[in-house]
Amino acid sequence: MKRYNELVAKGVDEDFGKDAKWLTPIESGPFYGIYRHLRLSCGAMSGVVVDGKTHQCISVDNQPIPGLYAVGNIASGFYGGVDYPLDVFGMSLGRCYTEGYVVGRDLAKS
Repeated sequence: MKRYNELVAKGVDEDFGKDAKWLTPIESGPFYGIYRHLRLSCGAMSGVVVDGKTHQCISVDNQPIPGLYAVGNIASGFYGGVDYPLDVFGMSLGRCYTEGYVVGRDLAKS
């Protein structure tokens, strides 16, 4: 809290880049903390490039890779970078379920 309050006094969060309008000193207790547990099943948040319709993986030559598909967090750069945003829990669930269903359904037809 000492470090954080120093940054608040400076008006700049040099450690985490918190917008100055949200910097508020922490002056009196009691103080509580919670443990946020996050499980990630994959570490490739920026993902591999896939065809937007079939979710077939695309090679470095911009060609579909036969029989290789990716859905959910591993498919393309859904999050706009290399990180999963930790401020919205469960954000990827609908995407994972829907894309998995669509790819499975389409493969079952072929």
